[in-house]
Amino acid sequence: MIVLGIESTAHTFSASVMNENEVLSLESKTLTTELGGLIPREIIEHHIANGPEIINKALIAANKKINEIELISFSQSPGIGGALQIGAVIARALSLKNNIPLVGVNHCIAHLEIARMMSGLNDPVMLYTSGANTQIIAFSEGKYRVFGETLDMGVGNFIDHVGRILNIGFPAGKKIEEIALKGKNFIELPYKVKGMDINFGGIYSNIVNKIESKNFNINDLCYSLQETVFAMLVEISERALAHCQKKELVLTGGVGANKRLNEMCEKMCKDRGAIFKSIPIKYSVDNASMIAWTGLLKYKSNGADKIIDTEISQKTRTEEVDIFWRKQSENCNEVLSMPKNQDSDFLNIISMGAEAIIRKINDEELIKDRIKKNYRLEEIDDKLRISRTKIEFSILKKVIQKKILVPKVWDLEKFSFKMQYLKGELIRDYLHNCINKKKLFKIIGKQINLMHENNIVHGDLTTSNMILVKDDVYFIDFSLGGLSGKLEDKAVDLHLIKQALIAKHNDCWKECFDEILSQYKNKEVLNKLKSVEKRGRKKA
Repeated sequence: MIVLGIESTAHTFSASVMNENEVLSLESKTLTTELGGLIPREIIEHHIANGPEIINKALIAANKKINEIELISFSQSPGIGGALQIGAVIARALSLKNNIPLVGVNHCIAHLEIARMMSGLNDPVMLYTSGANTQIIAFSEGKYRVFGETLDMGVGNFIDHVGRILNIGFPAGKKIEEIALKGKNFIELPYKVKGMDINFGGIYSNIVNKIESKNFNINDLCYSLQETVFAMLVEISERALAHCQKKELVLTGGVGANKRLNEMCEKMCKDRGAIFKSIPIKYSVDNASMIAWTGLLKYKSNGADKIIDTEISQKTRTEEVDIFWRKQSENCNEVLSMPKNQDSDFLNIISMGAEAIIRKINDEELIKDRIKKNYRLEEIDDKLRISRTKIEFSILKKVIQKKILVPKVWDLEKFSFKMQYLKGELIRDYLHNCINKKKLFKIIGKQINLMHENNIVHGDLTTSNMILVKDDVYFIDFSLGGLSGKLEDKAVDLHLIKQALIAKHNDCWKECFDEILSQYKNKEVLNKLKSVEKRGRKKA
């Protein structure tokens, strides 16, 4: 089957001709500026002026005429309204005039599917880094589930905003990457990770202040920006690998073209015993081949769309799209193997999380070692390991005094401490076979409420950080937590567990989360939760 794909969600108008085995042509034209950012009106004018020519070039390059095209696929969502509309109008016109079947596809899903196809990976965690979107995604229960995402701007937009202040034009990613290569001195910037979510607002404000003060070296600033932000992205990717028990990571989206980000992902996966793949730059950025390929998958599974069903949607989220062409049985359920060639100190490893290795000493004791992360700069890594180890130890000491169920801890060192060996099962694994889920999550809800009543926030509330011991649920891994009376911090905790339930346990998430809410007493926090949830990317 010969497919014509049309991409027009943002600054790029692209057309591609594909068959079921290869890309026959790919033609694109991107609106750029020397100074400042993009204006939607200019994007629309760009697409109107260049769209027909780009499509014609793609047909010529593929040696195909329009009457040889058997399917037209276009980007239907999400994106800039006017830009989406231009592509949709052209696609509908070509479809109606030439009697060619038409399908609309989700732009973000298309990024994921082209990454899966190009990488050859079966069931990877996907680090999706584009202008508007930054997400950690994995396939689960018939949909692509978002395990973590930016709570404000996408990483590409963040980098472009910095580029605008530095007056280096749009898009800024490649220019900042080139400038960063000249940097030598690390400048400390805020490092913002909550569970598998991140945000860039605090880093952006900090960079703006540095630029406005004129007390900065542009090379060092760009170098430090990349090292900090990319370390955050790789960290949440590793958290997703650990939580989902997957062993493959693929990088996609425009920012995925960055060589340093690729290098950091490669190092993390190598150390973890996982497989990492990126895809060629021309398929990683916005392009029409991903639209053509995803349209082909959708059409073969579900047939053509009716014209009435091809209206654009600016805000359709990734997890709202049914993935008809994939089956749950495709999921890779192999547990990640431990890294090989470790020294004798690591012979008794019983668990490998995203940050730490748990070693068994005897039937009563464990050691939690917060291990070095080779993908991070030493200046970032040492500070995080020391502070998170100390924070977790002190919180666990305090929490246990409040009769919240956590393991006992002792013998704090720089990067490690000893802790009680809890002989139980992670809720992540137990929940699938749990008969009385309401009873279980009533217990969990009471514990969360008790924590928050005592102004203790966990910072990474997922079912991977809860252990069932007989009839009790113990909480572990408070390294991203802290002492806080802020409504915001408590609401983020609730958001994290809700997001983790939706992504990993979609078949029962609502009844489980409803039980948590039934035990939660602070109505102000619940109101704050509503505003926190609205910050998740609407174009995802």
